[in-house]
Amino acid sequence: MIVIFIQQATPFNLNYNYWLQTNTPKDRTLMAKREPARMQLHILNPTSVGIQLPSNFSAAHALEFREVTRTALARAPREVFLDCAQFTYMDSTGLGLLALAQTEAAKFGCAVKLANVLNPHVRQLLGLMQYDQLFPIVALHFPSPSQKAQSLKQGNAQ
Repeated sequence: MIVIFIQQATPFNLNYNYWLQTNTPKDRTLMAKREPARMQLHILNPTSVGIQLPSNFSAAHALEFREVTRTALARAPREVFLDCAQFTYMDSTGLGLLALAQTEAAKFGCAVKLANVLNPHVRQLLGLMQYDQLFPIVALHFPSPSQKAQSLKQGNAQ
């Protein structure tokens, strides 16, 4: 497996290399499975859905990403936005999952777009892998959980 590091000066990245050297592959798999799920599906409008991706997009998230993608495509949207605002790390499986989403969406006549690619290292990686040509990159606001709850309360009050 190829691992691509998107470096930022954070304590997580400084400790992560040490963690890789001191833990076995089995330990790493168990730790990755313990990371809480962070992918959320957002209904942006009747023809668009968004998937908020985790900061560490790797093999540990493959099953969850496939399930969320299938759920999103079941709504028959015209556009699926993959929110990359939290991206700090992505391995080769993460890149493959992005391509898989594009392939699956094409079967439904749906476009996949990357939203909020804020990290310059992520932009550089996408450029090197020519994913910036495969996916349109857009800026998009995803509602926070508190904003969603507030809009639901307002909808119920009316």
